[in-house]
Amino acid sequence: MQASLEVAIQLAGIEVHVQQRLQGSTDYSVLLLLLLFLSGAQKDFGLAAYGEKFAGAGLASFIFDYRTFGGSDGEPRHWVSPNRHLADWQSAVDYVTSQLGDKVDTSKLLLWGSSFGGGHAITTAARLGDNVTAVVAQASLSCTQLW
Repeated sequence: MQASLEVAIQLAGIEVHVQQRLQGSTDYSVLLLLLLFLSGAQKDFGLAAYGEKFAGAGLASFIFDYRTFGGSDGEPRHWVSPNRHLADWQSAVDYVTSQLGDKVDTSKLLLWGSSFGGGHAITTAARLGDNVTAVVAQASLSCTQLW
């Protein structure tokens, strides 16, 4: 049984809208997948369908809009900032490990990103080290030296 929950959390002092899709049980061995699209996309651009498929395969998912995008607060709207996006990834990981540890195995995170989100997944995995079990970086853009 999958339960999808829309919640608002604080990331870097900004209210960010999140979709959590957890298994119906409290099986601590369930792995958590953090999903993000490219820099200008939002969770309502189709990520929920990915979360549903992953949950059907036994993975919990955590999907959020970067601050200033979608349902998340912040100004100016739709500001693409690699440094802020990476900070949002870290804040999401911090939230997951502190708030969902009783529902999922937070020592084995899976990161999934597409385009710019794929580059952020790679960078976040490098920063987290052993807490990351796998990274899927679909068509990733990871050169952020220009910023």
